[in-house]
Order: sequence, then structure tokens, then C-alpha cells
Amino acid sequence: MKIYPLLTAGLVCSLVACGGGSSGSGNQSSSVVSSSVVSVASSQPSSVVVSSSSSVIVEPSSSSQSSDVVSSVESSSSESSVAESSESSVAESSESSQGGTESSASSESSSEASSSVAESSVSSSEQSSAESSESSSSETSSEASSSAEALNWNVYSADYHPATNGSVTLAGGEIAEFTAGGNGDYFVDQFDGTVVLDTSSVGTDTTSATFYNVVNAEGVYPKYFTLVAGVKGNADSLRVLELEVAMADEAQIGSRLKAILRNDGSNKGVQLETANNGSSVNSYNVNDMDKFAIYQIAITLTSSTNGSVNVYRNGVLMPGLSLDNVTMRATSAASDNFVRFGEVSGSAAYKSTVDWVIWTNQAAYSPLALDGLLPAGLGCVYGYGSSDQLETCENPPVSGGSSSSSGGANSSAASSIDHGTAEIRPAKIEGFAAYANVTGGAGGPVITVTTGTELNAALCGVRNGNRTAPVIIMVDGTINHSNTTSQGCDTQNDVIEIKNTSNISIIGVGTNALFDEIGIHVRSASNIIIQNVHIRNVKKSGSPTSNGGDAIGMETNVDRVWIDHNWLEASGGEKDGYDSLLDMKAGVTNVTVSYNIFNDSSRAGLIGSSDSDNKNNNITFHHNWYRNIEQRTPLIRHSLVHIYNNYWSTENRSAMIHGINSRMNAKALVESNYFYNVNNPLLASNDSKVAGCWQTNNDNTLVNHIYSRSVTNGALVIPEIIDGQMQSTCEVTVPYTVDMDPAVNVPAIVMTNAGVGIISTEVGSSSSSSSSSSVSSQTSSSGTSSSSPSAGTGVLVNEEFGVDKATLFSATYKAISTDSSAALYFVTGGNSGITVVNDQLSIVGGRFTIGHRPPRTATTASDLSANGDFDLTSPYRISFTVVSASGAGKVQVYVDNNTTSQGNSLHSNDSKVYEVVANTLTAGQVVEITPSSIGTSTSFIAIRAESSATIVIDDLKLEYID
Repeated sequence: MKIYPLLTAGLVCSLVACGGGSSGSGNQSSSVVSSSVVSVASSQPSSVVVSSSSSVIVEPSSSSQSSDVVSSVESSSSESSVAESSESSVAESSESSQGGTESSASSESSSEASSSVAESSVSSSEQSSAESSESSSSETSSEASSSAEALNWNVYSADYHPATNGSVTLAGGEIAEFTAGGNGDYFVDQFDGTVVLDTSSVGTDTTSATFYNVVNAEGVYPKYFTLVAGVKGNADSLRVLELEVAMADEAQIGSRLKAILRNDGSNKGVQLETANNGSSVNSYNVNDMDKFAIYQIAITLTSSTNGSVNVYRNGVLMPGLSLDNVTMRATSAASDNFVRFGEVSGSAAYKSTVDWVIWTNQAAYSPLALDGLLPAGLGCVYGYGSSDQLETCENPPVSGGSSSSSGGANSSAASSIDHGTAEIRPAKIEGFAAYANVTGGAGGPVITVTTGTELNAALCGVRNGNRTAPVIIMVDGTINHSNTTSQGCDTQNDVIEIKNTSNISIIGVGTNALFDEIGIHVRSASNIIIQNVHIRNVKKSGSPTSNGGDAIGMETNVDRVWIDHNWLEASGGEKDGYDSLLDMKAGVTNVTVSYNIFNDSSRAGLIGSSDSDNKNNNITFHHNWYRNIEQRTPLIRHSLVHIYNNYWSTENRSAMIHGINSRMNAKALVESNYFYNVNNPLLASNDSKVAGCWQTNNDNTLVNHIYSRSVTNGALVIPEIIDGQMQSTCEVTVPYTVDMDPAVNVPAIVMTNAGVGIISTEVGSSSSSSSSSSVSSQTSSSGTSSSSPSAGTGVLVNEEFGVDKATLFSATYKAISTDSSAALYFVTGGNSGITVVNDQLSIVGGRFTIGHRPPRTATTASDLSANGDFDLTSPYRISFTVVSASGAGKVQVYVDNNTTSQGNSLHSNDSKVYEVVANTLTAGQVVEITPSSIGTSTSFIAIRAESSATIVIDDLKLEYID
């Protein structure tokens, strides 16, 4: 073991002023170790620091545990001065000589994540060489931060109620959930990436979330555990949250630690209940326990009864509480082995907002050891190597637009909509709209408008009265009643009327297109696209009124429409003056509704306005988010409707009437959807005399659902549920195929991608109205042979990423021409930041080479040859398609250089043949690189995304130019 003595409170007080304070412990027997308040550094907020003089931070160094990350980070601090931007030569450090897991961890801390490709079949000699070169390179420490590969975090991001299936992502990538406990459930999912715990009104009731089997239970000591949680307290003088860890062996009593975050009375801080030889220990006088903060607990258990504990707050390097080799509290029962949060005891009220909780059993880490190494996508990680500001952590920026909705009976602060953690996808037309070849205004002029009057003019006057001439209208402003007047061609003052016309795209610019209290009506029109617009609070009664109270209404001979990536919302139901968000009636056909948010309305929409309305058909709904909608999601009469990969969530299940209502001869194909907290997710209501029917695919997820209706009590038919799956009542088919996501992934995908401001709306990109209409399923492609064609002819690489990552980086897939055991593709840094998803390659702070032959040592300026697989002495082109890109970091392409310094190549600084800031790339853009005279007869290429860059690519090619 490596032991790092802590600064004692007395030593710290000799450097900065310390103040005394009082303490309290409620009903617990408590011993206050110290009550000194210490400001550790001017860059950190004030924090209570309490420790015994003999406390230690224990970090394991054996090969069976994670390496000494503290040591690695400290030793890398001087190396990080080798700035990447200067493109200086790769620093030759001595870290690679440390060997074993310590060398690998050093690479994690001082460079991109270790190049070990666990998924690939790379030989051990190649692996050792790659690790050595990675250790010697001066990648910035932040590149490792995107992966934190060596730490193996288990993550609860509070995107869902903790007991929801899939709420926890385990270190190995598997999904799981907490087990609910207590005598009540007082966790409330806020649907914005946080969960609220509030027991303030329920007396002695308790509620908790427990995850079992978190440490080795086979008698192995020492045991280690690190838990980090982002939690906001309360301003109501209540306790905040309990965090508990139990670490017992199988059938044995072990030790546990309960940390109570408190803001009740004078007890403001952290209490470790009966943690030190039967006495409680606390660090009170923390005056901002009502604010957001990050709490870290590090435990080293040296036996079943003894251990050491350090508790930190907001990444401050000194622990606020420290126990050194004390007799710890015994577990309540044999075999207790869990991590738990909530209110475990019921003698006091608790109230908090949980943003995220993560844990690992690899080591008892200090904040310094975790600097830059928390998992990506958590949210605010102030104090751990991020640029987050503590004052902004309480209200993180909202992705996908904002709302100033004034609320109402159903309103739930629509402005707090969060967009999950999945990858951003470019817009793609699927379903019946694709099948009918919807193109909108593709090929027509592009007109940008900022008012309703200008929009009406674009629909009519600018087209010179030709109602079939294609036009793309970009909306870059707020459309409302005060700036909308009729401009002829059936346009109106109180609604955006698309009537007796065709071939139109209305597309919002960024998040700027807001239709405020004014709706869009489509009548006797065809080939229409409405994309990336926000429509809110359209009323049919009250003032002002528009469009019969529908955000979007379509009726009478409407054909071939794509409604995509919009945000449709109201602030209540019919009694508040609203009707529906999207209605189709009296002859609407061949429509796809995709990636839209419908929220805070009584009704989402219907297909068919009455039992006699049988002219509507061929409608697709996919990847939509129905949030706090009471009914009609959708209501269907007579029509064939395909409903897949949609997400339903509601805060008040009892107020919900139904989800999908397939009635009056309707046929619904219901596949791979996710229903959370929903009442009557699928039924045929008895509001029609004849039922509709449905076919399901046994991959619809139901979480916390109920059926308040039954046959003869509000329903003609409800589905039989077997093994959690709603059963089919008829056969339903559609004439196309689609790329369907598993239901369990739908919430994250939909929350990330639905709504406005997500996609690129630059005309000509794959997200605009000229999107491809292909609907066939993607097929895998193995690409071309790995053997090189003769110089000057043919394609060297043609990669469509139709395999998983392990296969892609294996020699069995594609091999070096001179060594069948060496993979053509080889990761040189940021391994865990490189993934293959949906037949596309994602790179986040990582890099890899193509065609670099073993032993793949780090290239230098003194190299005489490149040792590559490709003859690049003839003109050639490197190209790829950008699926998505974000971040201020750069995307780079090198020739004959496997480092991050452009000078480390026989081509010197010319080895970097392409560099661009990631967020300047657009979805659908094809990047083509034609280096001039850069290459040899034995060359290779390398592709890299810096730590603050994310790029997803497809169709990677290396080919000769004719």
C-alpha cells in the first residue's frame, strides 16, 4: 500500500485563518473531531475540514487493483506543460518504465486513455508497444477524462426514478436498477435529469434505493469503495439525504458507513452516524447545505470490523471528515453488501434533489486522484478538473430550446426539459413519408423570414402565385398574431395556412422559430415538411384564438407530410382553452411524425375526427416524446398506423386517461416503445362501438404503468400482458423496413434527439428538406480487402463500419498485408472514447491508425520510412461523411504519424493533412482531403479527435484519384 499522510487541521490553520463553531448531533451519541472552518484555496469555496492528525489516504498498488492514480496525476503535472497547441515533439517520459497497471494508469492521467484495445485481438507485443508510446506522449490530461477507463464507474444519472429498469449503467456497460425500499415511495422523477426526494409531509415514512453486491464478498481484504454524488439540498431546514455503504462478506457480519447530509437547525453539514467506535462524527457549520454540492466518500476496510474513511466536498483536497483505522459500525445483517441512498430511518424529514450518484470498488480515491476522471455526461462536476462554475450547477443549461410557458393546470415547467445522454442523430426521413417520397421544397429557393407576414408572403407572393413551385422557408424569429397578416393565396391573419399548394418546407433556424399562440393549418396540400419549430399555447377559446386550438392541424386531401423535430406544447386542456397538438382528419395520408416533443396538453392528437371519418391512412409515429399528456397519443380511427420507438412519461399517472387508443377499425403496429408511469398505455376505448386492433413485437417496455380501465368499464379491449409484454390482437404489416432501436434505449435516445435545436438545419445537409428518402434497413459491409492495390488504381479503404468495435479492431476482420495477425485498424489513444454505434464510428478524445504495421512504435522526425501498408506515392483522397460533430476541440488527420505532434514524422509538420474545429462541421457534410505529395510507398494514416471534440463518421475511404 502507498500511504499519503494528510495535513492536519492545525497545520492548515497555520496557513489560513480558522474559526471555531458549535456542533450538534441530534439524538446520536456524537464526538466532534473538530469544528474548524478552513478555506483551502481561493479558487475553492469555503469548506469544513475536519481530520485527525494520523489520518491517511490509502490507495492500492497491487496489480489486482487500480493503479496509484494519485501518484500518476501528481507526476503528470509537469508533463502537461508540453502544450498540444505548440505541436512540440512527444515528451519522452519515464512513466512507461513503471510497468504493470501503474504505467497504464499514468497514461490515463497524463494522456489520452490507454491504448489497450480490450475488444480487439491485438498481440501482446503490439499492446505493450502502444502503451509505451502512449505513456511517452504529451496528450493533455483532459483526454483521459472523457473515458475514465481505468476507474470502471457504475453510474446513476437520475434520468429516471432509481427503481426504473435501465436507470443504472454498470462499469461493464450493462444496465440495471436500484431496489426500492422503505414503507413508501417519495422519489419523484423530474424528467430533467434529476430526482427529488421529499418526505417532509409524511411523518415517519421512509424511502430508499438500494443496489446490492457492490464489493467482493469472499473474505478478501482490504476492500475499497469510492462513492461520489451530486446533490442539491433544501432551504426548508430539513435533513437532505442519507448515503450508506455496507461491505460484508457472504454469511458474515461486516462494516457499514451511513453519511447523513444535514441542513436541519444548527446541524448543517455531514454526519457519519455511529461511525467511530459507536460514536457519531460530524463536520457542521457548512452554511450552504441548501445549495448544489458534490460529496465524495472514500472507504478502506482493512478487516470486517476496522477501516478508514475520508469525506470530501466539492473536490476540496482536504477531507471534511477523516477516520483512521477505527472500529466501524457493524452491518445490520450478515451478507449486507450494498450502496443505498434516500431516507433509511424515519424519525426526521428529508428533502433533496439528486443529480447523479456514481461508485467504484477499485480504490479509496482522493479528489486529486479523480481530477478529470469522472464519467462523461453526468452534468455538473465542479471541482474535479472541469470548467463548471458552482453557481451555475443548480440550474444547468437546457438543451434544445427554452420556453416561457406561463403554466396552467397541466403545466410542469416545460423550460426544464433535458435531452438525455445518447448520441445526437442527424435527421432522417423514415416510415410512410419516406415510402411516399416526401421531399418538401427541395430544389426551390431558400427564403428566410422573421415574421408571420413574411412567412405568408413566402407562401404566396414570392412564388409569383405558382402554388406548386418548391420553396424552403427558414423561420428565424417569433411568429405571433401581431406580426401576421394575410398575403393572398389563402393565407390568413390568425393562422399559418398552407392551403391548395404543394412542395413546401418550413424549417426553423436553430432554436429561434417560435410560433407563439398561433398554429399551422394544412389543407388540400401535398409534399410538405414542417421541421424544427416550437409551437405553443394555441387556443380555441379565450384570447387570442387560432387554428381551432391545434398547434398543427391537417385536414381534407392532405398527402405526403413529414412533421419532424418540433416542440408542440400547451398549458392545459380544453377547460383552459386548448384542443390538440397535432390532429389529422378528413383525408390525411402518408405522414411521418418523428422526433417531436408533445408536452403539457390534455390531448396530443387524433387520426380521424369521428367514427365516420375513414379517409385517413398510412401514418408513422417514431421517436416522439409524450410528456405529461393525458390522452390521444394518438387516438386512431380506421387508419393504419405504425408506432415505434416512442417515449411516454407523465408525472401524474392518475390524471392520465390513455396512451394509444386504437378504436373504430383502426390497425396499429406497436413496436419497441417505452411507457413510464402511464395509465392505460394501449387500449380500444368504448367511446366507439367497434374496437380497433394492434400487433406488438414483444419489445415494448412498461414501467410503473396501470390499467384503470377494463373491458365493460371504459374499454372494449385491453391487451393481455404476458411476461410484461402487451399481446397482439390482430396482424398488422407496413410496406417498408426501418432501423429500430431496442425499447430499453428509447428514453435516452428520444430525450437526446427530440425537439428543436438538435439537428443541423443548414440547407443541403441531411437534416434539411432534401433528406434522403431511403427507408430500407442498413446492411453491413465488410469493405474491401486489406491487401493494397497497385499504386494509382483502386480503393485502399472503404469502411462502412457495419461490424462491432471488437471486430473492427481485429485482424480477423481486416489485417495488415504483411502480417495476418495484425489488425489494419489500431487504437493509439482514448480507447473507450472510440465506439461503433448504428454502423457509425464515434470518436471522443481518441485516435487510431489505419495500415500501420507492427511494431507500431511512436513515429519521430528522424524516421527514414513510415512502415505502413499503403503506397501513397500517387495522388490519393481521404474522405468520410460527418454524421454529427460537436465541441471546441479539433478533428485531425495525419499521414505517417501516430502521435499528437505534427512534427513527429518523416514529413515533419506536413504530416498533419487536415485539421478543423469539430463544431464547425455539419451533419451530412462529406470531408474530402487530397494531400499534395505527402506519402511514401509504405504509408499509413491516423485519425484523431481532441479531448474536447466529438465526431461521428461513416463511409470512410482512402482511394486513388483517377
